[in-house]
Amino acid sequence: EQRHPAITEFLEVALAAGLIRTPDAQGGQMIRRSLHHAYLLDELTRAMADDREFTNAVGEHLMSARVAIGVRRAFWGEAIDLYKLSGQIFGPAKTKTMDRVFFWYAKIRLLEPGIKKGQLLRERRLLMFLNIVEAVLTDATNGMVNNTLAGIALLTSPIRLIRVRPDGGFIEFHASRDWPALYQTWNLAFMVGNLRNLDLLLPKLLMPCVLNAAPADYMFLRGLALWTTINFQIFALHAKRSHTLPRQADLAKLWGEVNRRHTKGFLARARTHEPTPVL
Repeated sequence: EQRHPAITEFLEVALAAGLIRTPDAQGGQMIRRSLHHAYLLDELTRAMADDREFTNAVGEHLMSARVAIGVRRAFWGEAIDLYKLSGQIFGPAKTKTMDRVFFWYAKIRLLEPGIKKGQLLRERRLLMFLNIVEAVLTDATNGMVNNTLAGIALLTSPIRLIRVRPDGGFIEFHASRDWPALYQTWNLAFMVGNLRNLDLLLPKLLMPCVLNAAPADYMFLRGLALWTTINFQIFALHAKRSHTLPRQADLAKLWGEVNRRHTKGFLARARTHEPTPVL
């Protein structure tokens, strides 16, 4: 059974509509660069998931690299500097939320292995809520109504359980089994509809360790890849790098329509408590 049926459907419909075409020489070069980036990010993410000390070292390196390009570490100073780079409220908001997630990961991975409940579960639910709401509000502001509905649907299915594994502090997040598939297609459509430099951003969801992750492993791997990618985007914006796809707005609109159809199935299973498909 397909892990990501909405993505498959989007590609089929986009190809039929002529929205995805053979790239020119510059486009081909960007695709090759993006594939190389995806390979490196996949290896980096796997290593971070396996070793909490390595993760902490990567985190300190990237935070120091931000300071080196003039992004302050103080809360408001950093928010102002990031807004100046991106020209959007979403960029600083997402960065601050994911910084909190990254440091939350570091705290949890130091605990004894086992199931985590209570305050820790409430903290992670809140951070995931903020992570999704930031994108939902941006989609809504930019007229991406169909994709907005998919994001809202994700909020109806919170994390049920957290478990820290003994192998390097890998964190499992248990939600509904088809939550990762809807999140994956929703977030891809969001990026296409709202962001630049997709050759740097799309690999965080399309690289093998995230795309093929087991449901309980998905959120942790995606979170590590997202935080790392946010930093890459900061450095790209500082370097005045800004690339968009041909007909990017049309692709985003079409993807949102596909996601709305799949959202209906997601919500129907939640209402009727039918078994969800195995991803």
